[in-house]
Amino acid sequence: MRYLILVLLASTLFSCQSETKKQVEIFMSSKWKYDAEATESLLKAETVGQDQFNFMKGIMARLQDAELEFAKENVLLLHLPDKTETGYWEVKGGQILMQMTKTDAPPYNILEISGSKIVLKPDSDHPYDFVRVLVPVAK
Repeated sequence: MRYLILVLLASTLFSCQSETKKQVEIFMSSKWKYDAEATESLLKAETVGQDQFNFMKGIMARLQDAELEFAKENVLLLHLPDKTETGYWEVKGGQILMQMTKTDAPPYNILEISGSKIVLKPDSDHPYDFVRVLVPVAK
């Protein structure tokens, strides 16, 4: 019986590590950009106030030309039209932490991840945090 429990624990551990590794590979596979339309449509499906909706629209307008690059050694690069900001990223337990050097952000739950779309929901009850949709930058 102990052997069976150890085997189950080991297989669960390796499965989680394998899933995290796959997620990391997808994040690193491309530069990513925010999909404002998809983000807006997800927010419309929730019950939010006009202030929250306007806040999201403002953030998406500011980031419409931004590209996120999940680089080696957990370096996060936010490429903006006039500058590049550097931060940190890490995938752990079905979440990703994206921390820019000058901001504080909650971890995001990875709701969906593939080579063509990433959907991230903040692990926060703050009314101005919202689900974000990323798509690969066309090469």
